[in-house]
Amino acid sequence: FEPDDQAYVDAGELASWRRRDPIEHQRRRLLDEQVLRSGELAHLEQRVRAQVEAALAHAQADAPTEAHELTHDVYA
Repeated sequence: FEPDDQAYVDAGELASWRRRDPIEHQRRRLLDEQVLRSGELAHLEQRVRAQVEAALAHAQADAPTEAHELTHDVYA
């Protein structure tokens, strides 16, 4: 998650890090090594996207956490 547009970051450095994206790297590896076919990977990505969207909808529908509960079950 990036909370801002990162306009202050050097464009070349940002592009360099984007090329090292571990998710894209793994995606390419799965296809290159024929662990998954393109259609299988697309189906997997669709399932994961649906799970994330369902979790987000659940979180947004839930009542906000009370302030006194924010430190419960938090360990350093």
